[in-house]
Amino acid sequence: MQEAPGIRFRGDAREAFEGAEPSIRTDASAALEMLSAGFEVSWFRPLGPRLWAAVLKPSEALGEDFGLRQECYVVGHGLPRDFNEKTLLQAPPQDAGFHVDPKVRFVVSGTALAAAACAAWSARSRTSVVVVAPGARHRAVSAEDHLYKLLGSSNRRRDLFAEPGPVRYPSEFFGRESVVHEVLTHILAGSPVGVFGLRRIGKSSLLSHVEDLLERDDTSVTATSFLLGNTARLGAGRWWLAASDMLAAWQQKLIRFALKCDSKIRPKAEAFPAAIKGNVTDARKLASAFEKDVRGLLKAAEALARESERPSFRLVCFLDEFDHLYPAGAHCGYWREDFFTLWNTIHSVRCSLDHPDRLTFVVGGVNPAGVEHGTWLHQPNPLFETHAVFLGPMAPDEAAVLLTDIGRRMGLAFTREAADAAYSLVGGYPHLLRKLGTQLHKESLARGSSVEVTPHRVVGAFKKSKRSFLSQIEWTLGHLTTVAPEEVKLLRDLATGGPQAYVDLWGGVENRETFAHHLERYGLIEFDDDRPAVATPVILEAIRRPLPSEFEEQFRLLKELVDSVEDALRRRLSADLSVTAPQAEAERGGAGAGHSADEALHALINAIPSDAKNRALTRQQLLDIGASSGISAVLESLGWNDYEILLAKFFDAIAWFGPAMERAERLRFIRDRANECHLVRHNNRIELKALIARDGFAEVFRRIADVREMCSR
Repeated sequence: MQEAPGIRFRGDAREAFEGAEPSIRTDASAALEMLSAGFEVSWFRPLGPRLWAAVLKPSEALGEDFGLRQECYVVGHGLPRDFNEKTLLQAPPQDAGFHVDPKVRFVVSGTALAAAACAAWSARSRTSVVVVAPGARHRAVSAEDHLYKLLGSSNRRRDLFAEPGPVRYPSEFFGRESVVHEVLTHILAGSPVGVFGLRRIGKSSLLSHVEDLLERDDTSVTATSFLLGNTARLGAGRWWLAASDMLAAWQQKLIRFALKCDSKIRPKAEAFPAAIKGNVTDARKLASAFEKDVRGLLKAAEALARESERPSFRLVCFLDEFDHLYPAGAHCGYWREDFFTLWNTIHSVRCSLDHPDRLTFVVGGVNPAGVEHGTWLHQPNPLFETHAVFLGPMAPDEAAVLLTDIGRRMGLAFTREAADAAYSLVGGYPHLLRKLGTQLHKESLARGSSVEVTPHRVVGAFKKSKRSFLSQIEWTLGHLTTVAPEEVKLLRDLATGGPQAYVDLWGGVENRETFAHHLERYGLIEFDDDRPAVATPVILEAIRRPLPSEFEEQFRLLKELVDSVEDALRRRLSADLSVTAPQAEAERGGAGAGHSADEALHALINAIPSDAKNRALTRQQLLDIGASSGISAVLESLGWNDYEILLAKFFDAIAWFGPAMERAERLRFIRDRANECHLVRHNNRIELKALIARDGFAEVFRRIADVREMCSR
């Protein structure tokens, strides 16, 4: 039997190696001998003809040098040709039983295509792939030197700081232990919870991490669904699509668990999909079907928990980018109504269960209004007082671990002083810390060994790329302006006027403390006694920097709002006048006396003067449009002046929303807002700037939005 004197084995790995086919032992020997200069082979298995796999445990020194804290998976390909991605995609078999690092993989192959294929796959999967060519080491070079060169060329040229999206691997998630514990505690208690924070603060990564922890928990059967509110499917869709996606994900997770446990149980959620194919306008039937499927899935989860001897089971829905589905806003669309239908349905199902804690949800977003507003559009908010957790910047120790851990894998050795210097410059914002790490990586791309990162290097890298940091902050605050304009206005006043502005400019503002509390929980300000100040110098500098595009952003927001107001007016008029216009006309002595569509159309067109300004169509043309396409098409052809006339003539026939107002007061308010909307529609920027300078952007925005709320359906 062939010996392997130069290979370091652990446990039964030697026995598995020696029991393999001679061709596999020959293919693997040279590579494993070289790798043994820094690893021990803890597991070995043949996978097929000339194909094998192993798991390597790094030595303490090697692991420290390259940040390898977990074992690494190796796939060996002994054929001289025919290399393909099947080699790369071989997952560690379940019987390996090791916690293998998913971000590092070794591929042993002597084929010409191996390096190119591995480089392409590495870029797509964001995984470090180390290609080992059997027997390629020169005799004059020690195995240890060759191994260090291979790892250095692979790990030190990859920018592991650059994360375009949420992290999913445990090795990429840093800190946040207290927040993770708080969210998990609420889930296990069956209590809904919301996670809020600035863009790129790590909310999605945290929710994904919590989901992974729940699915790895061997004391329960937990089926999760993870939805994104900013997708076109949900954002432009209807509530039943969200409910359908929840059920489909829960069913899939339970089926996967059943297969893993060799159970014959096959969870099904069939009632709701069938109801959708039937009559989706009947919310009561859809809610009943949703409840039936939830009960069926919970029953299956209970049976699986009993079979697997797990004491608990639950269904959990994660809805990230939750604030994109709020019922207010320029582009809320169907969610103006569907927000209430979805959450009322989920709450009613929870309340109907014997154990409501077995169905719960976690939402995440920037704007906490979804759980803080008691009412919305004059309806009770079904999520009011859902527990809210704010995710702020990382603590100094957490930031230091992020920099040192990722940096070590790339050959960037951060001293603690350097990590502290980075924190003092950009604070505990993960995306800014990673951005700084990327800049340090770019400055020493050709490093052949580890480079010590000193405070001097950190400061130099920050200064060279300061503009991009400031732009990143402006982008973050720009989004916050759309969802929390008053908070951002307070932040800017504190940046320009100092803590005294909190008293001088905001002393009489009713919700001053609420706005400040939000900013504090976002990590943007800090309180010294009862006076707030901007928390981080780089945030302060970004806010103080002139913003030539500020008015352009305000104009864009107002343009979207005005468009939504006009849409709301047309919807309101179309809904109410289709039924009540003929009756109102008759009561005034007109010809209309019924409720037919034709009578409604004539009553509407007769109500507006034939010589109204800015209307290109004659009455007959409007009648023709109405006859072919209905009242809504006629309203599309009218303008603000016509709308004001219709609102006045049919005032009592319109189902107004919002606070009670006398006829004259309401019409005057709408007329004044029409004048402000006119500035936006006709691009009168000079007068619009003067209006914003006089009254403030938030006030102008609120007034126009009030008209939209009056006409809400």
